[in-house]
Amino acid sequence: MKVRNLDYSNRKIIPIFPCLLYQDAKVNGFDEVKDGLIEYAYKQKEEDDINQVVSNRGGWQTPNSKMRFYNTESFQPYMGWFGERLKEYLDHMDFEMTTGRDVYLSSMWFNINGKGHYNTSHHHPETTVAGILWIKTPKDCGSLYFESPHEFSEYGFQQMQKQEMIDQYLACPAYRIFPHEGLMILFPSHLRHAVEINQSDEDRISLAFNIDFRKINE
Repeated sequence: MKVRNLDYSNRKIIPIFPCLLYQDAKVNGFDEVKDGLIEYAYKQKEEDDINQVVSNRGGWQTPNSKMRFYNTESFQPYMGWFGERLKEYLDHMDFEMTTGRDVYLSSMWFNINGKGHYNTSHHHPETTVAGILWIKTPKDCGSLYFESPHEFSEYGFQQMQKQEMIDQYLACPAYRIFPHEGLMILFPSHLRHAVEINQSDEDRISLAFNIDFRKINE
């Protein structure tokens, strides 16, 4: 029997509708601002030690009423540095910024989470992009856990995929990021995520923020 050579060159897998996550493994100038940001976070907590509960279970985060502290004079030395990091994000993503829109920082908050503290699954409504910068990350302080927006609708399909295919196309029901100091990520704010339990004896400290793209003079 003659063996037939099949031609597979016209077949391919197309990963449509990707969810783009930006990651900077070590933001420029982090070592110069790290200690100052830690000091600022603890000072803010000391001045307003309200146990506000949002997605956090335990720990402390900047109260809602103070989430625009980036406009205060005391934060300006860090705000200039942070603005440069946002510009790097915009440049790397190559957004079309000539459409009469500009980037707008809508909120910012520190998270201080001690042993046993975590954040339940949540998203950031009424904004476009969410971001986080890890400032202090002791060993075993907990990973950031993203849930696939297709986890329910494609459950059966995902269960049948081999690990090789999952790894190649990130076709997974969940995706973890293991934090380290100086790591910054930005992602679409609709993407559900959680922060796993801090199992260390030290605080995990991060700076979270939301940005929008708004029409100029809006």
